[in-house]
Amino acid sequence: RATALQPSSGIQAAPNISVDSKLRSSNTADSETFEASNVKDYSSEAAGLFGNIRVPAALFAGASAGAAFALPLGNSDGVQVGMIKRVYALLMMGALSSQIVAVVISTLTLAAISTNRSKRMSTSLRSFMDEFFDFEWISCRLHFLGGVLFFSLAVGLRAWVTIACPIISKSALGIIL
Repeated sequence: RATALQPSSGIQAAPNISVDSKLRSSNTADSETFEASNVKDYSSEAAGLFGNIRVPAALFAGASAGAAFALPLGNSDGVQVGMIKRVYALLMMGALSSQIVAVVISTLTLAAISTNRSKRMSTSLRSFMDEFFDFEWISCRLHFLGGVLFFSLAVGLRAWVTIACPIISKSALGIIL
């Protein structure tokens, strides 16, 4: 801001209001023009993001459902192996449940995006997701990543139980975990 100083008294004079108000109004007009030119509907990009989670989640759900009962309990299993097999089944069921929730959330959100008749305008995809689909996006990613984590832990336990060589089985468990 431009101010005029009076050298004799050292007191600062009031700023020139006409120059100051013109600068503010031109900055506001420029920023409004800039934002108006960058505002658009990011519905198709958001649908792509949810679709990118839905397909892998469905694949992980199918793999989890098939593998959940792959380690049946036997009479000759000791306490440790029996417990590991039970934890394996629980982890696979947790992976299946998490992935199904991710698929359902993404499918319902895709339906909401495609059936919305009003334009949802935003300046970026990030702000669009934060403003309109924040809860759906966070919960979808959380369930997908949780399901992948459960699946990975279960695969590590399965490798530990099924590989006969103790060195290799512990190495496989360490690699996966």
